[in-house]
Amino acid sequence: MNKFPICLTLIVLFSLTLVSAQNSDRPEGFPGPSSDQSGGQIPPSIIEELTQPLQNAFQPLVDAAKYILGGIFGLYVLLVLIRIYYERKKIKLLKDIRFDLDHLNRHFDVSHSAHRKSFFGHLWSKIRGRL
Repeated sequence: MNKFPICLTLIVLFSLTLVSAQNSDRPEGFPGPSSDQSGGQIPPSIIEELTQPLQNAFQPLVDAAKYILGGIFGLYVLLVLIRIYYERKKIKLLKDIRFDLDHLNRHFDVSHSAHRKSFFGHLWSKIRGRL
């Protein structure tokens, strides 16, 4: 399946969403950023007149895309937050298990996590001639 038309369709939908959002956010009497006629710029009223039929044609698609993408994004954020919560619970449980095992190992005189040497501990023992 060719992905180019899908990408092109998404780009057009998002650009139309941006155009419609910019036009709907501006109050009626408020002049746009290019209201002055200097520099050969096209006035916003002409651009709005030219793009209005295109906006009207794609508005149902843009609205559907907003709901679908917003729903998927909201669901994704919710699932990520749930995953973070349960992963923190797992880490806390594993730390508690390690703590209990360390106490049991100390009680029975078996090596435990406090006996592990860090990088600098190993380096210092090699310098002193111990392995």
